[in-house]
Amino acid sequence: MAKKQTKNRIRELRQQKHLTLQELGDKLGLANNTLSQYETGKREPKLETWQKLADFFNVSVPYLQGFSKIKNYDELNDLSKIYEFAKKNKLDTFEESGVNTKIIILDACRNNPFVTWRSVTNDGLAPVYAPKGTIIAFSTSPGQKASDGSNNHGIYTNALLMHIATKNLSIEDMFKRVRNTVSSHTHHKQITWEHTSLMGTFYFNSGLDEGKATATYSDSA
Repeated sequence: MAKKQTKNRIRELRQQKHLTLQELGDKLGLANNTLSQYETGKREPKLETWQKLADFFNVSVPYLQGFSKIKNYDELNDLSKIYEFAKKNKLDTFEESGVNTKIIILDACRNNPFVTWRSVTNDGLAPVYAPKGTIIAFSTSPGQKASDGSNNHGIYTNALLMHIATKNLSIEDMFKRVRNTVSSHTHHKQITWEHTSLMGTFYFNSGLDEGKATATYSDSA
């Protein structure tokens, strides 16, 4: 049975603002035929384009992509709402989607809000098992806790921001660089960790024009 493709909310939010494709394209500097392909799922926006669209509509990227029911991260202003967010965004949603590459990045400075996700403990970050085509990245190793850092971001998030836009760097190599950076800044006390079942090669920044980057996937070795 074919898996159901998760439907994004670009068209829904555009129509709520009473904008045509041309009008939205003019505001964002995007061609209306490109936006049309985004809306129908025939073409996948780059990460920075998702963010541009989300900022314009004042929603979170996961909400725009159709993975979350919470519109804005401002709604996550207390612990109870963080747990509610976790419960609404289980891995089952990703398993049911038709997306080849699914990425979850969890920077938890205290414990694991996803304790209901096939995990075994709430003391530090517990292991979570990734369905096919998924990578789950954690700010620290299972059972350990992460440093808050000294500014608005934790050490892990700062390391991600440092490396995520590097051109021609595969996602696995990007996370290795993040791991080395975090380890260095914590005197080797915090070691980041990923669980992956990716089937293809993925780049946050392929160095190619939007829409030209490709990844090869195969059901066989």
